[in-house]
Amino acid sequence: MARPKDEREITLLQRLGFLFFPRRCIFCDEPVKPDWPACETCEKTLPRITGEICPHCGLGLEHCTCQGAFSPLDGNRSVFYYTGRGERGVVQFKFHGRRDAAPYLAHLLASCVKERYGDISFEGVASVPMFPSKEQERGYNQSDLLARYLSQELDLPYDRDLLRKVRDYPAQHNLSARERRGNVKHAFQLAHPVPEGSVWLLVDDVFTTGSTLGECARLLKGAGASQVYSVTLAASYRREIRPQTKVGCQTQNKPL
Repeated sequence: MARPKDEREITLLQRLGFLFFPRRCIFCDEPVKPDWPACETCEKTLPRITGEICPHCGLGLEHCTCQGAFSPLDGNRSVFYYTGRGERGVVQFKFHGRRDAAPYLAHLLASCVKERYGDISFEGVASVPMFPSKEQERGYNQSDLLARYLSQELDLPYDRDLLRKVRDYPAQHNLSARERRGNVKHAFQLAHPVPEGSVWLLVDDVFTTGSTLGECARLLKGAGASQVYSVTLAASYRREIRPQTKVGCQTQNKPL
């Protein structure tokens, strides 16, 4: 795998620091080389999403439960499932200050976009914002970091301030899909209109039900966009395996 250019630009001071405090794999915490934040074993064994996938939620057909449910979002693609090494990597990046891994993780996103959205011409990239006090507390917005490096790899403009989170809400992880949609309603605002008929790429860390990304897509379409797609590092899924079928994925979008 080719190295993202930002990872090559490690200063001498950083390299000296790695001699005393070795860089560790974002997925397993084992020591790695200074210029690459993932070990070979983890890169080979990540729970990647491959094969036939649902065009709506982006999960493999064996895990898709969306049944083509209606969403303002035109489709999602994710690099790996939110389990095992993949889950650990997202948690380390999101909650434990592993900002150094952002260029590498964005490189994974860029490969996913090129493979899955290769025939789409995007107007630009936007990220899911955090509530200002939460971002200040954490010190960064992980989705913003991903979008920033992703836009460089794809040579697309990044509008960092296009979306703003104006209402904080409780954590989503214990809520049902219907509760999640109500939770995010009116939580975001758009800073300005977008070109009529434009197509946008939204970036976030994890896709669960798509409620947050769907709300952001609704705002973009209300402001002039014709299509909005998303890409995330990980996608969450139910642990039970469903028989593989194309029926749900070919169902026309219908309201939940």
